[in-house]
Amino acid sequence: MGSFIARLASALFPFWSRNLGVLAVPSSNMVAPLVTTPLVKPPATRKLRVPTLEQQVAAEKAVRDAFAPQLTDKTRTGRRYVSDLLVFKSQSEPDAANRYGMLALARDLAADAGDVRRALLAVDALETAYHVNGPKMRVDAFVRAKSRFADSLDHSAAVTEGLQLMDHLSAVAAYRQLPVLTPVIRQSALRSEDKALAATIKQATLDADALAAEFDKAKAAADLLKQSPNDPAANLVVGRFLCLFRDDWKTGLPKLLKASGTDPLYFLAVQETTGSVKSPAQRKQLAEGWWAYAEAAKSSPPLRKRAQFRACAWYGTILESLSGIEKSAAEKRLSDARTNGVDVDAKPSDFSPAAN
Repeated sequence: MGSFIARLASALFPFWSRNLGVLAVPSSNMVAPLVTTPLVKPPATRKLRVPTLEQQVAAEKAVRDAFAPQLTDKTRTGRRYVSDLLVFKSQSEPDAANRYGMLALARDLAADAGDVRRALLAVDALETAYHVNGPKMRVDAFVRAKSRFADSLDHSAAVTEGLQLMDHLSAVAAYRQLPVLTPVIRQSALRSEDKALAATIKQATLDADALAAEFDKAKAAADLLKQSPNDPAANLVVGRFLCLFRDDWKTGLPKLLKASGTDPLYFLAVQETTGSVKSPAQRKQLAEGWWAYAEAAKSSPPLRKRAQFRACAWYGTILESLSGIEKSAAEKRLSDARTNGVDVDAKPSDFSPAAN
């Protein structure tokens, strides 16, 4: 869903594109980087250990001494220039500690200029070369930059880059970083004159906060399962999270089968695991079952959307075989799910219509 909203977010502010290794400036009246050489992404290499704290302090001093003339310019443009320069020069720096120091300073200078895109490019380079906590480092850069946002370009970057980072944090299971990031995105989205779109982005960030809360519940339940592997309630929570939030049905369904026999997810798990090839009637039953579960989960928008996503996947396998009122009802549900932000054309990773 984040990618969907990221596309809409371009209407919030003037859009400034960020490509891998290249900063693009759309017009001459915006602050342009003084270094025009593209930031070339280095080839994949074996990652290095992060320098010790003592080495980092020494490296930062060495870098600041080497670039002292450039660092005298404390303006936003000056900081952006030095950030670009440090990232570029780091590619030919032979000393690993000094290279780390150059990239770390580039990240901080960009953040202090309110430029999250440049800060993230520096983090990209750090994560490529060193064993760093990339998700946390990216979020920390956002938080550092937020007090320096000065214009619509800065807020545009916070929204568009922030939504992409939300997707990334979910993909790498760094859920606990989401509630740290989302307030920054919400605050910048409020700067838009398009209040309806800003409200949509606000809801997306609230959904991300809810996802983080679901993870905390699943983590606590997973810890309980280490002591009591057959606990029905814990299996339900973990199975629900794995299936609906991680799209890991192979691991999640067996846990749902250990849930209470009266829970709707238990019945759905039984239907999901009955037979490798399902009849149209079985597929229709699954589609309707997941839709009913989604309707019962209205108090949790993220859970509802994911259940709708599963329902739509099953509806997609039988739509052409339906007719009359049944087909109209299925099409109405697909339309409602699309309105709710569900990508009804996508399929779950485990889903193979040809085999069902």
